[in-house]
Amino acid sequence: MYEGNFQIHTNTCTFDPRQWERYVREGEEVHDPTEREEKDGNCWICCQSLDFPCSCLPPDSGQLVELVDYPKKGIGIRALANFKSGQILGEFIGEIRHWDYEGDPKYNYLITDEFLEPVAKISPKRYGNWTRFINHSCDASTKFEVMAIGKRLVVVIQAKREIVMFEEITVHYGDDYWNDQACQCGSSECVSKKRESKEPPLVLSVDNGVLDDS
Repeated sequence: MYEGNFQIHTNTCTFDPRQWERYVREGEEVHDPTEREEKDGNCWICCQSLDFPCSCLPPDSGQLVELVDYPKKGIGIRALANFKSGQILGEFIGEIRHWDYEGDPKYNYLITDEFLEPVAKISPKRYGNWTRFINHSCDASTKFEVMAIGKRLVVVIQAKREIVMFEEITVHYGDDYWNDQACQCGSSECVSKKRESKEPPLVLSVDNGVLDDS
């Protein structure tokens, strides 16, 4: 549940043209911006170009993970199998929204092209799969990666290193996520701990009986 609304489980990203109509000129056709184009390169799985269309889909490890309640961090994901470095665990699923969509400041992932120009946001606020429950760590075991697979550009969860059975699966949310809240990952690389260590110590002095902390 998010903001009082139930989140619906789905295995594929959803694209609603009605949510995009205000971003195109009158009479123009609305199209899914994550549809694969020639510039996106060959399919990551079968290496076929668009000259030889494929129907590949991102692998999914939903049957090899489980939801676990972790103290301080809340619901997270635990591995029920070993995963190799570089292995794709699954696709980050959600609604395909315009890149300036502001209705999901917590979960969304911004897809950019090779020139770092925004393409779309994937928002699991209403629809998503198990990947939306992955907790943050400043020393994460996985990463978000944009890949051309099959007919689409997709956001996948890819292992950065070997992950062993019963280990929590984590991903880095980005440093900006923690600008107004404290990270609870407990890692030695924790961004919140580093910020605290850089803050100058508070100097207290008494001047004429008045406490001064300036």
